[in-house]
Amino acid sequence: MLADLAISLGICQRLYDLIRAAPPLPPTAQLDIRVYDEVPHFAYHREDDDVIVGFYFLSALGSASAAFEVLDPQTKAFFEGHFATIFDRAASDGRIIEVSSHRTVPDFNATLYRNLCDVLTADLGGDRCEALMSGNR
Repeated sequence: MLADLAISLGICQRLYDLIRAAPPLPPTAQLDIRVYDEVPHFAYHREDDDVIVGFYFLSALGSASAAFEVLDPQTKAFFEGHFATIFDRAASDGRIIEVSSHRTVPDFNATLYRNLCDVLTADLGGDRCEALMSGNR
């Protein structure tokens, strides 16, 4: 799971760099990536009305686990409610990236990023952590 966290943290940094280098986003653009301290049982991805849910198994890495498209409205609502609750409990200082209509530029929490990098480096080792975060697994 620590390797998946390092990969995700690297993706956040590269995404932030891409957003900053891109032309201005439309005023309706929103992105909020947070760190929370609850153990996830599911991976949840939503884009517009498309919902993909994956499961974390002891026998497979999170990024290598199967993922399934959710089709019925009741199940979509169930998973959305579950993740909204966890997401809402994530403290505002747990935000890594925020893009919203009330900000003129995206916000990146560099202090949290460095703290997480330090923890992951201590547990994974510097070279391994760097390789995972850079996308060169």
